[in-house]
This record gives sequence, structure tokens and C-alpha cells, in this order.
Amino acid sequence: MVKRFFVGMLLIGSCLCSEPALNTKGFDVCGMYAGEVEDIDYKIELAKKLGLNALVINVKNDNGILNIDLDDKQCQGDKNKLMKEVLKKCRENGIYTIARVVCFADNVAPVKDPDMAIKERDETLFVCNNSLWLNPYSFNTLNFITNIVTASAKIGFDEVRLDFLRFTEQVKRLAKTNISLYEAIENKADVIERYLNILQSKLKRFGTVLSLDVIAGIIPGALIKEGITELGQNYKSIARKINYVCPMVYPSHWHNGALGVSYPDLDPYTIVKRAISCSNNALKKNYRKVSPWIQGFTANWLPKGQYRKYGRQEIQDQIDALRDCGIKSFCIWNMSLNYDDVLSNTGGGGAVKFWRILDSAQFKMYL
Repeated sequence: MVKRFFVGMLLIGSCLCSEPALNTKGFDVCGMYAGEVEDIDYKIELAKKLGLNALVINVKNDNGILNIDLDDKQCQGDKNKLMKEVLKKCRENGIYTIARVVCFADNVAPVKDPDMAIKERDETLFVCNNSLWLNPYSFNTLNFITNIVTASAKIGFDEVRLDFLRFTEQVKRLAKTNISLYEAIENKADVIERYLNILQSKLKRFGTVLSLDVIAGIIPGALIKEGITELGQNYKSIARKINYVCPMVYPSHWHNGALGVSYPDLDPYTIVKRAISCSNNALKKNYRKVSPWIQGFTANWLPKGQYRKYGRQEIQDQIDALRDCGIKSFCIWNMSLNYDDVLSNTGGGGAVKFWRILDSAQFKMYL
């Protein structure tokens, strides 16, 4: 198996992609499934009111649940028809659609096909952060992810955004799994780049944009914590190969003192600006090939006095930081997807959705 894998690895070339012309400003509606067609009208109207032009929709979620039917090659089945209807409504309203595909974290596929899974030495399935993991070195895994990405483009998404196309940061645990058998032949960064080369090649025929979510700590010059270099994600190389790299620069996700900011969650403008400045310095002429994720939630798990409630102003601060670094594309994320936890410091009623806060004339989306 290792020998066969090695030969296949040598056949893959590299690719350099140009920057997309569209500046996307979106929000995450990953909880929406294709059957919720009625709800898409509401989300489209909210996006238009806010001056946003993109929606991020789950195709494969964090648990491994697929929202499209891979066996429906003609896209005539109910699930794919419903998704195409969602995309059609978005297109008619000028909304750019982003398919979110969670790659290696998966609680479904490894159970169905254990040969695709990362395994412990006793052959039990490897579990990390409450998730099973697909083995990136497996041909079955590569084919599985490729089929999902290709199907997303065929159905009509404008962009495919990969998430968890990386190894786990728990390096010591991973070294005791079947991954160690392959790593001596191909290192982790080369594996990730091989996937990007193949997937970019597949998407070319559809004219579909390819992007990748990355942990902001991999940005050269930004904070590097233990295990972060073992994810297999090389920031500069990724930016050269695909259309967008999407660092998750959430202020709450930096530790105290990161980039010289004592309590990052209390100072969203500074931490985001410093992180993206590091990105600009690293990517140089490719610096615009960045579409960051920004924070639309309150990090109330942090110690008292080290976080603030996030509402209109805090989100605007992050957008200002991006603008001041020359970055126009971004997506807003809230982990609960209903955004209710950012309401209390805006003067609005508790039942009001987050999007209505953004509808305020004081909230500016820079074009």
C-alpha cells in the first residue's frame, strides 16, 4: 500500500491560481440544509439589507453528514434538487454561494469504511476532540473528498471552502497511529498540498473558486503554539496554490499576550490588524488572496475581565482592521448560528436576531 501511494504522489504537479475578482462578504449559515428552502428567502433578504453578498452553506459538516447525494450523478434526486433550488434563489438575488466541506474530521465515513480511518496501533479508530479522523494518506479518503468537491461544483456552488484539511495538533498521540507508517515517505505539508493540487485541477473545468480555512496561528510572524507546525498547512504555499486562504482570526482564539495584545478579545481591532499585517508581510504580492473569518459571538468561556460582549461595534472594529490592511473579503461566524449572544450590548431586545443589528446605518460594510 505504501509503495502504491508513493508512486501516485509523484504524479501530481503544482498549480498557481489567480485571485478571484469578486470581493465576498458573507456569513455562516452552515446549519441550513437543502430541505430548508423556505428559510433561504429570509437569509437572502438579510444579506441584501446588510450589504453582504455571500452565504456559507454546509455540504459536509463537522460530523461527516453530507447534504448532497454523491450517487446522484445527474443531480435529479430530491436532496440535490433542493440544493440546486437554494443555489438558484441565491444566484437570482446576487448572492455568492460557498460550499463548506469539512474534510478529515468525520464521524460517519470512518465507521462505514475503517480502511479510510486513522487508527490506533490496536486497530481501534483514532478519536481526537470528540471526532474520528479520516486518514489523509488513504486513496479512499482522497477519492471521497474529491467526489464531494466535484459534486459541489457540479451542483452550482460558486466556491468550495475546505475546512479541517489538516492533521490534528495532538502530535504525540498521532505519532502512535498508522499515520506514522506513511509520514516517513511523504510529510504532512506535502500531503495537504497534494490534495490542493488535485482539487484545484478538478474545479478548473467548472470555473469554481477553491479556498481553505486555516488556523490563524500558522500565519508566519503570528503566534505559533505547540503542535501548530504539525498541522501540515504551509500558509505561503497554500496561498500560491488556491484562490483564497481563510485564516480564522477570531480575537477570542488568541492567548493572552499574542502579538503584543494583553487580552485579545478585549481589543478586536488591534489583534485582527496585527494578524493580517503578518499575513500581508508573508504573502507580499499575494496578500489580497485572503478572506478571513471574523468573530460574531461572545467568548463567555474566557475568564471574567478577559472578554467582552460582541455586537455591532466589535464586528465593525474587525472589519475596519481588515480594511486598513487592504482586505475586502471576509465571513462572519457565530458558533451557535443564531447570533443571539451578541445582542445584549446593542440596546436591542433579546428576541431580535443578530442580522437586524447589522441592519443599522451605523454598521458599515466597506466595498
